[in-house]
Amino acid sequence: MNEGKKDPSLEDLDAKLSALKSQRDEEARKQKAKAEASKKSGLGAAWKISSELVAAVIVGSAIGYGLDYVFGTSPLMLIIFILFGCAAGILNVFRAAGVFSYGPGHQPGSQGSKPGSKNPEK
Repeated sequence: MNEGKKDPSLEDLDAKLSALKSQRDEEARKQKAKAEASKKSGLGAAWKISSELVAAVIVGSAIGYGLDYVFGTSPLMLIIFILFGCAAGILNVFRAAGVFSYGPGHQPGSQGSKPGSKNPEK
C-alpha cells in the first residue's frame, strides 16, 4: 500500500514545523505593531481635541481681556468671551469627534428628507 510513497523524515517535519512557527511569530509581531500604531493614533487624536478646546478658551479669554482693557468694562467682556471660547471649543470637539458630520445629500436642518418632498412613509 505504502510502497510508492516515501515516509517523511523527522528532519523534513522539523523544518516544516520551524517554518510554520516563524511564520506565526511574524504574524503576531505584525498584529502587535498594528495595535500599537492604532493606540498611538488614538492618543494623538485625544491630544489634538483637548488642545483645540484649551486653545479656544485661551483665545476667548485674551480677546475678552483686551476688550475690557480698551473699553474699561472690567469683567464683563472677559466673562462673555470666555463663554464664547468655551462654546467654540466644544463645537470644535464635536466636529473632530464626527458628531456634526453630514452625509452626501444631507442638508443641515432637515430631518432626512428634502424640503417640499413627499414622505412615502406617511
